[in-house]
Amino acid sequence: MSKDLQAAIRHLAETFAQGVLDAVRASSLEEIRNNADGGARRRGRPPRGAAAATSVEPAPAPARAKRGRAAKGQEEGTDVSVDRIVYLVRKSPKGLRSEELRARLNLEKIAFRQAAAKAVAANLIRKTGEKRSTTFFPK
Repeated sequence: MSKDLQAAIRHLAETFAQGVLDAVRASSLEEIRNNADGGARRRGRPPRGAAAATSVEPAPAPARAKRGRAAKGQEEGTDVSVDRIVYLVRKSPKGLRSEELRARLNLEKIAFRQAAAKAVAANLIRKTGEKRSTTFFPK
């Protein structure tokens, strides 16, 4: 290659790089994130019929935590569970162990813990013991 051609290519590359840097510096971080790789993309194969979709941007997905669970603070039905726990505990003045209470309510372990903690924090029931010996009593 001749020196003139090399100089012209170098000049074009420097001009291009300077133009890109100026554009990046002039835009906000949010604009850069939205425009990176052609916009927001999802992983995996698109669902059936997605090719016929005409929307430019996908609808935002609901807030979810890891492994498909509801995001923190968005547990569904914990208020109902709190009411059910308080009702059952009040029916048995001698108290109920956590395992028995959870079995009667047919609740998952984490959902039960959260609902029971809310009931205790709201001063609706009281709790003694730890782990398997936890017993709930009416207030």
